[in-house]
Amino acid sequence: RNAHYGPITIPFAAPPVLLEENNCEWLPKDHFWRVINTEMGFGGIDYDPAPFLGTLLWTWHLGSSLYLESGSPATTKAAYYLHASKPEQYQSRSKLDYDFSVHSYDEYYKKCKYLYEYSLNRGSVDISGFPDSSGCGSSQECRSGRCDWNGYNPVTSVSVCQRKVLNGGNCNEDDDCRSGYCSWSFKCINKSARSVSCFEHDDCISGQCEWGG
Repeated sequence: RNAHYGPITIPFAAPPVLLEENNCEWLPKDHFWRVINTEMGFGGIDYDPAPFLGTLLWTWHLGSSLYLESGSPATTKAAYYLHASKPEQYQSRSKLDYDFSVHSYDEYYKKCKYLYEYSLNRGSVDISGFPDSSGCGSSQECRSGRCDWNGYNPVTSVSVCQRKVLNGGNCNEDDDCRSGYCSWSFKCINKSARSVSCFEHDDCISGQCEWGG
């Protein structure tokens, strides 16, 4: 009965409440924005667990999500926007902050207030992803498209957003490279053109590695 109002709803740290997925189709998904805080813990980025309680409560969230950058509220200058059409729970459970310190109202308020003031001075806030050196849980959260360890020590290293590696640089996987290809020698190189030898489909620009004659 209230569908014609089309209000914009922005829950902060709220758990999902729909008892059935897509059971409120009359609600416009683009009018619901969920804000989620993050912080850097001992093992890397932690997410506020409250918005992901749907796994335990068998409930669903409606709308898009805005992930706040980890770190001090005074340094928050960007966010990561996740559209309503994309899966909401892509974080591993190990990255959820179970002591709920990231659930702090004060942290939410200060970060959102600073982002608002920053937008007034700069005209807008970049929501394409977190900047380099920010904590991350997946590459899609980074503006650069790359989330990787900041070192080789498995005890002290954490995942942060980084620039993609140019050809000739060291890499661990294809997503590390600007060219989109990490070779068997763990170096970023260009994919092979037609008629150049290859071992698998991923070696080729065409995406096809076939026997030649």
